[in-house]
Amino acid sequence: MHGFGLVAQAFLPVLGCGRNSNSALVEQKRTGRNACATKTEGGRYKSHHRHERLRVKRRDGVVEDIVSVLVVPLLFARQAIGYAALPCCAVRFARKLDGVGDVFGSGSGKLHEPGVLEKEVRRMLADKRSNALVYNFADEWLNVDEVDRIEPDPTLFPEFDGPLRAAFKHETELFVSSVLTENQSVINLLDANYTFVNERLAREYGIPNIQGEQFRRVTLSDPNRFGLLGKGSFLMGTSYANRTSPVKRGAWILENVTGTPPHAPPPGVEALKENMDGAKAQTVRERMEAHRSNPSCNQCHGILDPLGFAFENFDAIGGWRNKDHETATPIDAGGQLGGVQLRGPADVRKLLMQKPQQFALTFTEKLFVYSLGRGLEYTDMPTVRAIVRDASKDDYRFVSIVLGIVNSPSFQMQMVPDGSGSGTPPVKQAALQP
Repeated sequence: MHGFGLVAQAFLPVLGCGRNSNSALVEQKRTGRNACATKTEGGRYKSHHRHERLRVKRRDGVVEDIVSVLVVPLLFARQAIGYAALPCCAVRFARKLDGVGDVFGSGSGKLHEPGVLEKEVRRMLADKRSNALVYNFADEWLNVDEVDRIEPDPTLFPEFDGPLRAAFKHETELFVSSVLTENQSVINLLDANYTFVNERLAREYGIPNIQGEQFRRVTLSDPNRFGLLGKGSFLMGTSYANRTSPVKRGAWILENVTGTPPHAPPPGVEALKENMDGAKAQTVRERMEAHRSNPSCNQCHGILDPLGFAFENFDAIGGWRNKDHETATPIDAGGQLGGVQLRGPADVRKLLMQKPQQFALTFTEKLFVYSLGRGLEYTDMPTVRAIVRDASKDDYRFVSIVLGIVNSPSFQMQMVPDGSGSGTPPVKQAALQP
């Protein structure tokens, strides 16, 4: 077996936390929760709903109310079940808007009727406000704000500045928004040959004839820049201040693209040694080879490193380079994963594209978590897989996935107290019944 099928099979047993791994199932049975849940379960995704707040952005003097991409469809239920059963953030949003009736449209109160819910969801997603809502999901899923936590070494990267940092973030937001709001296949997030740049970002990417601060859509000629994996927010967000990190880049791909996040390193593992003044400099690859000589480290690095090193031609701020700045030697981006030779970003993308349903499943999981405001339970997975199977008939288009989530029992049923105060488990209540 060759290609992504072999690679995907390799991910699961080696990492021990794939969707069907034995250790994951044991943990699920023990705790009742998804053993593979990472920070998305208790951290970044849930925080948006836990704080139950509205984010307000001012653009061109207009204040837009911004809520999570799937909180708005929940508002459709307000006449059917009353405000008390809705999330607090949805209630606040509804009360804040003028002309609430226009938000819900003519389908308000009839959501239980066949076809009405789908019509209303499609109408809401077509609203121009959904563009800003998608930004929120993109920021949470892709960890876009990681670029704010890194201060590149000014000696090594004197060209880096605040406008470039901001451009990296906004490029990713605009790109994801274009794919989702235009109802493209979500698979295009991996291989779309266009992006959004202003003058500062175009200069970093080597794109000519772009002037001004305004972002505009451009067609890319360099395949290494295609899709999410060519974006500066990914490349810088998975680096350190003074160097790249193939491990962080590989782990990002496993978590956000293939949905098979790696284990944390075992206790006592030393950090990668940095080059010392006066000593012979070594490339990151040379230092990594010494690090992974430990068998306990090599287990995960056998997968992480080939994926990460394929992006080694991109430096710590996402610029293309042909030589290592410390050793002045040519960059070696080669590697092998599951019998597949990887020589650069284009090879990784080609590998991932051989199994589009895997990325569609990961995307659906992330959106499912975001829309429900909780981590995935193992009992959710049959529903998630069914949503992906149905969406495949429509080329995994965004609206098809959203409709699958909105129509799922997990979305339409919510846990409510039984009112007895006896400590008995809560019961599920239909959210869309008349």
